Amino acid sequence: LVGGADVINTTGTITLVGTGGNTSGNSSGNRGVEIQDSGSTVTSVSGNISITGTGQGTASGSIGVQVFNGAVTSTGAAASSVTGTGSAGAQGISLVSASPILGSATATGNITLKSDFFDWGGGAINTSGNVYIAPKTASTAVSMGSGTTGVFVRTSELSAIDTRVNRVYVGTDGTTTTAGTVTIGSVIKI
Repeated sequence: LVGGADVINTTGTITLVGTGGNTSGNSSGNRGVEIQDSGSTVTSVSGNISITGTGQGTASGSIGVQVFNGAVTSTGAAASSVTGTGSAGAQGISLVSASPILGSATATGNITLKSDFFDWGGGAINTSGNVYIAPKTASTAVSMGSGTTGVFVRTSELSAIDTRVNRVYVGTDGTTTTAGTVTIGSVIKI
């Protein structure tokens, strides 16, 4: 979704599944799902949102799911789930925005992020529900606050989680514990 494109629903489920198109090339745009540009949104009130993306190719931009100045918003009880798998060392989930990017000030549903490599370059996660951060691959180690291997979520990324969030769960998607060792690398205040 680019250039202000929207997917909007009130009560039904929104499901987006994408795979990057170039499995052998060196193109940097082989993202599975991309929500780019201000005004490009996936929005629901009470119907759940599920986004799954798989990057392809050998270039560093082969990201699973990238939200770049777009948003995945709920204005009610809709739960949002984003699952991403990068290729060639690229992020599974990349969130880059200057404004709220997941949820909204009126969201009450849970937000789940599943990937083996996250990158949050800005924006916020805002809901009064729970936030789940889990690896996609079972038994993958998770580092909170610092780290460079496995799933690592830096302190600056954790600070993007709004104080309205009920609880933050690490290593589980809410139904299955998927993480291996979870390491807390520094003092974390959310």
